[in-house]
Formats: sequence, structure tokens, C-alpha cells
Amino acid sequence: MMKDTTIKSIPTAANADEQSQPRIEPVAQPRKDQRARKLKPAIQHLRGHRTLSSIVDYAYTFDREGRFIYANQALLDLLGITLDEIVGKNFLDLPYPHDLAVRLQLQIEQVFITSRRLVDETPYTSPSGVFGYYEYIFNPVLGADGSVELVAGSTRNITARKESEAALIRTEKLIAAEGLAGALAHEINNPLQAVVNLIMLLRQSPNLNAQDLTYATLAEQELGRLSHLTKQSLTFYRDSTLPAAVKAEDLIDGVLELYATRIRGRKISIQKLIVPKEATINSYSGEVRQVLSTLLVNAIEAVPVGGSIAIRVRRSSHCKDPRLHGVRITVADSGVGIPANNLPLIFDAFFTTKGIRGTGLGLWVANGILNRLNGSIRVRSSAVPGKSGSCFSIFVPDQISKNA
Repeated sequence: MMKDTTIKSIPTAANADEQSQPRIEPVAQPRKDQRARKLKPAIQHLRGHRTLSSIVDYAYTFDREGRFIYANQALLDLLGITLDEIVGKNFLDLPYPHDLAVRLQLQIEQVFITSRRLVDETPYTSPSGVFGYYEYIFNPVLGADGSVELVAGSTRNITARKESEAALIRTEKLIAAEGLAGALAHEINNPLQAVVNLIMLLRQSPNLNAQDLTYATLAEQELGRLSHLTKQSLTFYRDSTLPAAVKAEDLIDGVLELYATRIRGRKISIQKLIVPKEATINSYSGEVRQVLSTLLVNAIEAVPVGGSIAIRVRRSSHCKDPRLHGVRITVADSGVGIPANNLPLIFDAFFTTKGIRGTGLGLWVANGILNRLNGSIRVRSSAVPGKSGSCFSIFVPDQISKNA
């Protein structure tokens, strides 16, 4: 990005071959023609500048009429044209949306009039269909007399930054929503327990006829189910302060119950295998539950309707330290799989293939939790049609890190 200072004149050579460059201004306009001849050596200098030609940012310059007199290779590649095809044209002559082209031309004129640097950004889709967000800077280039001879521009692709900013906003909303869900579960739980007790007392009344007793029994069953879900939500959102032993099966069943409606709605088959049946996890159950929730949601979203998810629990040891014993949980699905080029990136913050639906933080947070517990997470995946699917394996040690 250019510094917030005015750029000095580009040196010109008095003996430059003026016939080697096409005239920019018509012969019928002496003052413009004189200015064009004066700038030709500078244009030659720009065209031969190797640094400008090789940088990944887009660099370019405009004459007093807002026309391109130079563009580096990066910009030419973006637009799919050659240098000869861009020189002498303005944004209105190039593949830019009309409103954007008008705005850019007015901003160039503004720099010429005010001699002030201008910074702005815009979304843009290239002629080849590549969409991105771009930040551009227009700087005045002053001549010896202090007037603006050229406007030099640079543009940078800021799509990754924009996506990260959007992911942060979505994450903040998600955190707020999760906090609200926990608070609502807490507030609902107390009056709900009172209603459950009242229905239980009503059902025991000798004055109820058979139909009323049936209705009271059904109401008690449904309220009991709602109460159980509320307690599960409270357990999910309540942070553990100390590590404690919890049955692996209870932990998994609790997470499965939270997403039971989505699982049934997509007709997903769940296979569960826990060996031994009484396997326990000695850790912070809330954090392990969060990791399992991330893996299960990803699997639910990856599998087609009628797909399958297999969850297995067994005693194991750390893949890098066989002396470290604990519990290994695998979550395997029959989904679309993860492309090989994405596998190295899935644990990076803000990396997502879900578009606006994803935050790119789920697996990153899960990886951080397991590293802090001295555990691990691994993945195997195939995106080959007919053989696609993913398998995530997490290891939770019996003895957690002292820094957890």
C-alpha cells in the first residue's frame, strides 16, 4: 500500500525516441499534444519497469483525461487484455460495470483537481467470472511546476480479509446466540419443572375421568421430554471448572439428542459402537462435548438424505506418544468428502467451504481444545464419487495437560 505522501515526477530522458510511442493526443490539440510528448519518456520508463511488471498487486497510471497510459501485467491478466489494448482507454471503454466505471473516472478527476490521495474499495467480477473485493489507491504525481501530471494507482485483492471480517461478525453473532440459548434454557427450566410437578399432581387426582387422565399423561410425557432437552442444553452450555469422569456413551447420547430432529429429518442412519461399554472420559466434559458437536454437525451437513454416520469409541493411545493412554472417538460419515487440496487447511481459522453458512472456526476451535488437553485430532477423507466420505478421529487422554 502506498504511503500517504505525494509522489515526485518520474524522470524523463531528453534523447528518448519519441517516434517509438503512439501519440496519445490528436494533432489538432497543441497543448494536449505537447503534454503527451512530455510524458512519453515517462511512459517508456514505466513499461520497462520490471518491478511494476512482476508484483501481484495491480499498478497503473492515468493521464489528465483519465485514460490509461500504463498497466502492469497483473492487471492485464485480470482483464484478459494486452497493454496495447488498454493504453489510451478509460474505465468506460473496458469491461467494468457502468456505474463503477463512472465512479472511478470521477475519482481520478477528483485527484487531479485536489492533488490529494484517494483510497476506496469495491467488489468486482472479472471478465473470466472471478469475483473479489478490491482496495484501490489513487495518488497524484506532481510535475516540476507543482501541478498534477499523472495519477498513479494501485489495487489489492482484499477478498480474504473481507471474508475473515465477515466470519468474525458471524462468529460474534453465534457466540451471542449461544449465550442467549444458555440463558433461555436456564430461565425456562425453573418454571418448566413447576409445570411438570403440577401435571404430575393433576394426574394423581381421583376426580379425573379416563379421557382427562389420558390427556394429563400425554402432557406429562411431553413436558418431561421438553424438560430433559432443557437440561441437556444447560449441560452443553455450562463450562466445566474441573475435569471429571463421564461415561463416553452418556456424552455421545447427549450430543446426538441435541441434533435428533435434524438427524430424523434427513433420515440419517446412526451406528454407535462403544468398547468397552463402560468406557469413561476423564476430562472437561463441556469442551469434549463441544468438539463432538462440531464433528457431528459437519457430518450431518455432509451426508445426503438417507446417509449414514458411524460413531465408535475404544481405548487407545496417543498417535505420537504410545505411553499416553486414553479414549479414541471416531466420527465417520458417507458424505461428499473433503477435496485433497482442502485437507491441509481445514483446521485453519476462518477456512470454510460452506460460504456464508460457515464461520471457519468449528474445527479450528476443536483442534485448539484437544491440543490444550494434550489430545489430538486426525482426519481421513475421500471425495471420489461412489467412495466419498470423511472420518475424524479424536484422542482424549486419561491424564490431561496441567495447562488445560
